[in-house]
Amino acid sequence: LSALTGAGWVKLGQRPAAALQSSSADAQPSTDSADYQAIVAHLLALRDRAFSTARLAPLNDVYPNGSAGWQVDAAALQVLRSQHLHTRGFIERIDGLTVEDSAPASADLAVTTTIPAYVVVNAAGHVVARRTGRTQSFDVVLQHAADRWLVQELRPTDS
Repeated sequence: LSALTGAGWVKLGQRPAAALQSSSADAQPSTDSADYQAIVAHLLALRDRAFSTARLAPLNDVYPNGSAGWQVDAAALQVLRSQHLHTRGFIERIDGLTVEDSAPASADLAVTTTIPAYVVVNAAGHVVARRTGRTQSFDVVLQHAADRWLVQELRPTDS
């Protein structure tokens, strides 16, 4: 959830269940813990796609445009793009997720993730940098608007 040099988000194999979007007939999004895990996994997969393709567009479905999280990731992507680089193996796995507080259109979550080692490659596919794996914890505020969830706020924790 933090800058490329500090962390990454994950690509998990499947698109999460119906918790990702609510229809207009269902005005209140689901607040089940498993649904929040699916939502966060989906957001991580979008962020991973941004870094593996060095494209900004997926970030617009992770953060509100121009938010602090968007700006940090966009700056890291700009560095990659300016050097014609992207990541390979940039995957973040959810180790734990606790719902601290929730309302119909927002949720405060405590999330712990693991990022395995990954590499940064150039346009020719040659490895130019190796990053070590790590575990990290965040307080995440999700906001539901316009039939989707976004990361409104993100704070690293000391855990």
